[in-house]
Amino acid sequence: MAVLAYLFAIVPLWGVLAAFMIWMAYRDTNRKVVYHAHQALSLHFLMLMVFVLFSIFLLVVRVLRMVDPRLAEWLSAGNYYALIGAFVIYCLACLLAAIKVLGGKADFEIPLIGRILKNSNNDYR
Repeated sequence: MAVLAYLFAIVPLWGVLAAFMIWMAYRDTNRKVVYHAHQALSLHFLMLMVFVLFSIFLLVVRVLRMVDPRLAEWLSAGNYYALIGAFVIYCLACLLAAIKVLGGKADFEIPLIGRILKNSNNDYR
């Protein structure tokens, strides 16, 4: 089930629902599955925050278009490429996490997210 939490995280918005349902179903029985579902949820929300930041930057570029259209065009293209790059990195992180958990490494943690989760809640240790 932990693998499904990571794999569903790739699908926008449905990943939140699937990881949340896995987290709710296993919260009293299996701490490792709950930990990985929580990591998948955190990773999904991190990607959502990145998307919001890129959207805000795109709005700023739209306003800048009135001042300097050529610069705004370059910034807009760079924003799209950076967003695509961020999404590819996010998908690769989800796939890597799913492969690690599927391979039997149940204590796998996503570098920043896993450390924050373990420090915030002692139930995962």
